[in-house]
Formats: sequence, structure tokens, C-alpha cells
Amino acid sequence: MLHAAKEAREGSAPVPPPAASPLLQTLAGAKIFAQGRLGVAVFDLEGDRWLHAHGHEVALNPASNAKLLTAAAALGTLGGAHTFLTTVSGSLEGGVVEGPLVLRGHGDPSFSTADVADLVERLVQKGVKVVKGGVRVDQGFFDDAFVPPAFEQQEDEWAPFRANTSAVSLDGNTMTFVIEAGEKGQPARVHVEPEGAAIVEGEVRCDSTKGDKPELALRVEGSVVHAKVAGSIRPGSHTLRYVKRAHDPRLLAGSALKRLLVRAGVRVDGDVAIGTGPEGRLLAEHASAPLASLLFRVGKQSDNTYAETIFRALDAEAKGKQGSSAGAASAVERFLARVGVAGEGLVVKNGSGLFDANRVSAAQFVKLLAWAWREPAIHPEFVSQLAVGGVDGTLRSRFDEPELRGRVRAKTGTLEHVASLVGYVLRTDGRRPVVFALVANDVNDVPGARMAFDAFVRGVVAEVDAAKPAADAPLN
Repeated sequence: MLHAAKEAREGSAPVPPPAASPLLQTLAGAKIFAQGRLGVAVFDLEGDRWLHAHGHEVALNPASNAKLLTAAAALGTLGGAHTFLTTVSGSLEGGVVEGPLVLRGHGDPSFSTADVADLVERLVQKGVKVVKGGVRVDQGFFDDAFVPPAFEQQEDEWAPFRANTSAVSLDGNTMTFVIEAGEKGQPARVHVEPEGAAIVEGEVRCDSTKGDKPELALRVEGSVVHAKVAGSIRPGSHTLRYVKRAHDPRLLAGSALKRLLVRAGVRVDGDVAIGTGPEGRLLAEHASAPLASLLFRVGKQSDNTYAETIFRALDAEAKGKQGSSAGAASAVERFLARVGVAGEGLVVKNGSGLFDANRVSAAQFVKLLAWAWREPAIHPEFVSQLAVGGVDGTLRSRFDEPELRGRVRAKTGTLEHVASLVGYVLRTDGRRPVVFALVANDVNDVPGARMAFDAFVRGVVAEVDAAKPAADAPLN
């Protein structure tokens, strides 16, 4: 029995299914899962034994729990202290940049307009007064495929959760349509931030009789987004904002750089384009927060753009250029095999779990989280990026009873007909936790599936609390 547990812990043996408990029977027998597929795996790290298993070896669509693979691979290969640099270079002489300024990125998902402003301030401090060759945005750290795999399944979805990726990002690669009300009977002021992200057509009228009923329709012609606005807004001073994904985000940061340079009094001749220029010298740079901090947006907030950008960076860091999603998928699969999380049915295509792309079994998730808990090099960072039940992230309003708050650390996953929850149940006495993975596909009531999962995890907590530690149980 001990040998089997050791093999399962190392990922070299199939999960020995324990006898079905009343708790598991209640979950597996729930009507909500009758027409779907359910994977359940629960492993006690303290006792080195499987507590519950049902459909555990079947690889299912994990939804956003695919981000656990991305986070573990990033921490395991790049390290939690890794930062992503964004640089500006050019040939500066006597206040004049002869040729273009080159903005070069290395996959910082957090790069923002405020960071561009900081770079501009440094350039002005360096004495830059004229830029003769415009701005070139060097996106060469990633390949040209800025739409992540499976995102094309909903190509007409403009919500920011479906934002595309680039080596030089800006503000999550989104654009914000701002509608500012004016006088009654007059058109409202409509503009897009960042400037130039879309061409705005039409008008929104200020009409007190119709209220706030603006209309916004987006279409792409070539690489240009056209935004057709119509409808009405109440007169007055209030402002409406609508955040949408940018279609092709690769020029956003370069356009912001040029615009802010001009505002700072720098003359910029020439356009903004993708490419490079004469190497010049480094004039300014921005380093992101450490990877461990960036992953809070991945684990706690389930940010798809952060996940996909970090995912592609795994391949780019290994090759030094042209990071691709396919290369990143191979890198993640190699990492998983190295830590004992290989197996039949495992599929990695994108880094966020959005849409119908990846396949992971409940047992594979448990083996990954067991490894992460035991691996001191990533344990603190990996656990910290998970949502805390009743406290923060996507679990803020789940497991919020006083006796449960803070006991569940997990990643949530939700898609149409898909629900998942993977994480740890912490013990109150400091001993090692219980790892669990719950994945359901083809369910018609996703909120109901979440409620069933939460009830099951509460049952696991009760089991953990009721079990007495062995007299010789080691302390961590």
C-alpha cells in the first residue's frame, strides 16, 4: 500500500480508486451530472493516500484551470523572480534621434500607459528633443499569431476577457470607448482610448427622453477596427465607458509612445510601424513586477491575457525570439512530463483554458498540485497565486463561512457546459493539506455544478477535521 502511494505520488502509477464514500456517491449521483462527465480526485498529502476518485483518469476540458499548468510551468522554468523587460533604443546625438525609436518587448502582460509615460519621462531626461524616424515596435519576441489557439471559436466576441496577445502589450490589449454627455439635443463626445485604436463613426445623441441607450457595433476591415455608434445618452456631465478587446494590439504601445512624446514637447517625424531599426543604444527600460506577483492576476483573477502572454513567453525565453503558442504548449508538456504529470489524453493548446482547447484529467491535476506543494522552489509562489476561499479573487464569495474562510486555496474554471475547481484544503494544525480536483463537462447547469462542488469540498473539510492524526505523524 505504501509502495502504491509512493508510485502515485511520483506520477508513475494509475490512481488506485478507493471505495466510494457516501460523500462521493452524493456528488457522482447528483442529477445535474447525469448527462455529463465528471472527474473527481482527492489525495491526502499527509497520509499519502487517495481519499476519493471517480472518472479521475478521463481527460476533460478544464476551462480556466488550464492556468494551473501555465503557472506551474512558468514558476518551474523561469522562476518567481523573473521579470519582463520593455526597452526603448535609438541613435541619440545632441538631442536628436537619427532614425526611429525602437520599442521592444519581452512579454510583459502588465505593461501600461503609465509605464509608457515613465519611459517618456526618462527619454526627456536623456535629452531627447527630436525623433526623425518615427517609432518602430519590435514584436519579434513573439511570432505574428496574435490570436491565441481556440480564440477564433468566438471571433465576434469583443469582451476584454478574449483579448489577443503580443510581445509588447498595452493596458491588457484593450480599448475603451468613452461617451461624454453634453447639452440636450447635441451629439455626445465619443472617443477611444488609446487614441487611434479604432475609427469611430456615427453619433450618440443627448436626449433626456430616451435615457442611456447607446449602441456600439464593431467590425474589422483589414487590420483596422471601425466602431459604429448610435443611440442616446442623458444630457449632463456623466460619462459612460465600454472596454473592448483590441483586434490587432501590436501597434498600441507604439502609438501611445509617440503620442506621449509629442505631449512632452518632443518632435516626432514619421509614423508608427511594426519592425526594427538600427540597433542604436539603450535609452530607457521598464521591468515588470516579478513573475510571482504577476501570477496573482492569473490565479486569483483568472486573467486570460496575462495567462496567454506568460504562456507564449515560455517558448520565447527558451529560444530568445519568436515565441509561439505551439512552442509554449510543447514546453508545458515537457515540464509536466518532467514532474510526473504525463498520461493518456493530456492536451495543451493554449495557456488560459478559454474555449474548447485543452484536456486534463482530475488525477493529473492532483499530481501536479501534489508536486507543487512538495517542491520548495515554487511552493510559496504557486500556493499564493491561488484564490483564497471567502477572502479574495474568484473565491471571494465562496467558502466564506467563518469556519471555512481561508481553508480552501483553489483555482476556479467556468465555460459554457464546463465547471471545474482544483486546489487544496488546508489543515488547521499545520500538517500537509488535502489536494482535490473536480472537473465536469457537458453539464447544462453550471451554477448548480459549482454549488455541488462547493458542497463536496465542504464535506472534504469535515472529513479532514474529523480524522485524528497518527501518533507518529511528522510535523511540517
